[in-house]
Amino acid sequence: MDGTQEETNRRIASAELSDSALHRAAVALRQWGYLKPDSPIEREGRLTADAYSAIDRYGRRWHGTQEFNLDDPIIIGGIIDWISRRQCDMPDPAEGGIGTAAFGAPTGRWGRGNLSWSANVTGSGLSQGFVDGVLTTAFAVWSATSPFFTFTRVSGPADIQVQFGGSALRGTFGTPGGVAGSAGPPPTGRLLLDSSEGWTNPVLPGSPVPLLLSVAIHEIGHVLGLSHSTSETSVMYPYDIQSGVLDGETLGAIQSLYGWQPQTWLGDRGSEEGPALAIAGQWGALGNSAPGQVAMAW
Repeated sequence: MDGTQEETNRRIASAELSDSALHRAAVALRQWGYLKPDSPIEREGRLTADAYSAIDRYGRRWHGTQEFNLDDPIIIGGIIDWISRRQCDMPDPAEGGIGTAAFGAPTGRWGRGNLSWSANVTGSGLSQGFVDGVLTTAFAVWSATSPFFTFTRVSGPADIQVQFGGSALRGTFGTPGGVAGSAGPPPTGRLLLDSSEGWTNPVLPGSPVPLLLSVAIHEIGHVLGLSHSTSETSVMYPYDIQSGVLDGETLGAIQSLYGWQPQTWLGDRGSEEGPALAIAGQWGALGNSAPGQVAMAW
């Protein structure tokens, strides 16, 4: 696309979008790391070059690199509308670099698995008992993946603090049907939920899972160190969050992060020598070994 056409598309797209949509897009793109904090999204009636680039990179990340383009200003509007329907505002991993392809590079790791949690329901319009019950179920979904985790509800200070609030708590909160949750990586333990959401609405359309449960499961994934997935079937996909169970991809992600178990002493065997590094593999046709596993051997 040449510079003249790009300028035209920026102007048309800006004219067709409401100020509120542009504002929400700007807040979100800054929050998720696509737009610098001090970069405007619009200037003199057209999208800025920085905003246009941010929308382009966001669209390519979430809609694929082969088919996506910004030749049509309607597509720009569609991407901004898509941005407004994202349910989690955890920033996306930095583009490029080395990381697991599907579920993203981990954002951190807890050094222990016995974690406490508490919930402040002030402003949510929900009862403490209801919220505690849903969160207990959500934490149980994750603890079932590995004996590494045990989650305990406490009434005072906790490793993981759940809090409800509006735009004063989080700039992307305050719009029902938009961003519903946010969380910080280990060891912050911060899990925030938008009090403007209709949490008492039993389910999302087409989903048998209560909205609060599915969003809580997703955000706990972030609290434990997982980033977003670009797979629509993953619990860690930030759109249309409506799963009550962990998918295979997410299981692989969490187990790769916390899968190592403490060494167990085997009383019926031993060695006077210290442990050595061993490589297990298969011998090829030319006699060379193709390593498959690395282990400690006695």
